[in-house]
Amino acid sequence: MRRVNKILIAVVAVGCVCFVLAAAVVAVFGKKIIEAQLEQNLKVDARIGGIGLSLPLTVTVTDLTVGNLLTVEKLSFSLNPLGFLAGKILLTTLVLDSPVITLEQSADGHLNLPVFPSGGNPAPVLLTGLLVKNGTLLFTDKKVIPQGYTVGLDQITLTVSKVMVPPTSLNVKCAINAAVVAADRKPFGLIEAKGWVDLGPKDMQGNIVVKDLEVTRLAPYYGDFFSKRKLRSGILNLFVELSARHNAARADCHLQLSKLTYASGGAPQEQSGGQELFSRALDLFADEKGAIEFDYALNFSLDNPRVDLKTLQKAMWEAAAKNIARQNPQQVIDKVQDTLEQFKAIGKQMKGIFKYKEE
Repeated sequence: MRRVNKILIAVVAVGCVCFVLAAAVVAVFGKKIIEAQLEQNLKVDARIGGIGLSLPLTVTVTDLTVGNLLTVEKLSFSLNPLGFLAGKILLTTLVLDSPVITLEQSADGHLNLPVFPSGGNPAPVLLTGLLVKNGTLLFTDKKVIPQGYTVGLDQITLTVSKVMVPPTSLNVKCAINAAVVAADRKPFGLIEAKGWVDLGPKDMQGNIVVKDLEVTRLAPYYGDFFSKRKLRSGILNLFVELSARHNAARADCHLQLSKLTYASGGAPQEQSGGQELFSRALDLFADEKGAIEFDYALNFSLDNPRVDLKTLQKAMWEAAAKNIARQNPQQVIDKVQDTLEQFKAIGKQMKGIFKYKEE
């Protein structure tokens, strides 16, 4: 028994010595190694304030700066020794404390993101969990206005975790909460999202909620999408249910616009075709309090989640027509002081709604 105890003590002593040596190596050489690797792979300047190793095999990096793209007050991750058996670096948890990501889009549409070489061997690093605390993402867009328009997310809390059983599973769960902010960092809305996506069969389930968003703060992007008249204020709430099966994805959306007020004076900007009618429709189905509420759905591919403006307008227009159909036709006509012939020009749906007027 004494011999067993001596062996255990010796093993623990050797382990402690090895850990102390490893911590010393990390403290002395880790800083330069990490900076060199970041600069080599990202092609930008990288600096860290300090690095340390603690039990159980947790590496902590402080004051990380990557070019003009990223700053992190503290970054830590845990190493899983089992990953080395497979020739991989397995990070069980990556924690980013107060990261700030600064994205910029040039006038010609290029982002200030590093360009990675195509092809080659994949990185031998596997990440099973990510936690972001008090994060910030700022996006300055010089494509919409030359001087740049800044919008972003602040107070970000993000969790991403991979399903561990079975080990080959590509099912990932995620959740995020953040405030929507402008350049002054003052919130003008909230966003919440949670769900899961399985990249194997390309399935997905989740939801997104946007709360109390002051839509006029995004005017450079929507332009006259909501109305031909210039909005002075308006609150948007959006509830989206996401689902996908074998790459066929769908977003069921419930949109609420309230507290809409318009700038007085000045003639509305002239539009043509469907855009003019679409903008007019949004004014039409607002209730007497100026609130707008309707449901619409968007279909897309999970591996290419893009929806163009025309598709979005079509989906919203169909929802608008259903909304108008539930209103008193005469009240709708009175709202715009227009004629039946102009309504008929909007399309078959509107024409069907008012068809009985011709009988």
